[in-house]
Amino acid sequence: MKKERILLSILALLLVFILCEIFLRPKELKSSLAEQLYRRGAYEKAGRLYEKIGEDSLALANLGKAEYRQDEHAAAQNSLDKARSLSEDSSQIDYDAGNAAYQQERYQEAAQNYIRALLKNPDDEDLKANLELALRKLQAQPPPPRKDEDENEDKQRKEEELRMRLEALDNKEVQDRKPSQPQAPSRSQNWW
Repeated sequence: MKKERILLSILALLLVFILCEIFLRPKELKSSLAEQLYRRGAYEKAGRLYEKIGEDSLALANLGKAEYRQDEHAAAQNSLDKARSLSEDSSQIDYDAGNAAYQQERYQEAAQNYIRALLKNPDDEDLKANLELALRKLQAQPPPPRKDEDENEDKQRKEEELRMRLEALDNKEVQDRKPSQPQAPSRSQNWW
């Protein structure tokens, strides 16, 4: 009888502890469940739980990882940017943001994220390798046309077109005047 009471007391305390965890720390419970789902490969379900946690840098970073695993690289980039704004000191967030940018073929942004991560974690060989890949892709990529050049070319083309139209109008006007002008009396060959 005494053993049963002790066992019931332990079970009651355990139940109270579990209920306290559920009601007093729901964020940690959701985070823990989401982490377990992520490890099992249920990235969509894990992402939904991370979204429910809200504006927490770790939850947003993990949401970004889950979105990345689902090939939603733009959404992952957005989540990781939010996470970075809440926690500036995480090299892992910069690394993951670099990976998301790389997958979107935004190599300049990827390189910047890898460099930021390397400044925080200079011994990471994966970071160095990813930075090298991003820089190689960036060098192989043709430079985007400069806005000034495009605008300048458009402006020159429009000016040339306008000049040609004005020239055509001048020529037309000259031709229109020729028949309407009275012809001067012809002079004879002799000057006397």
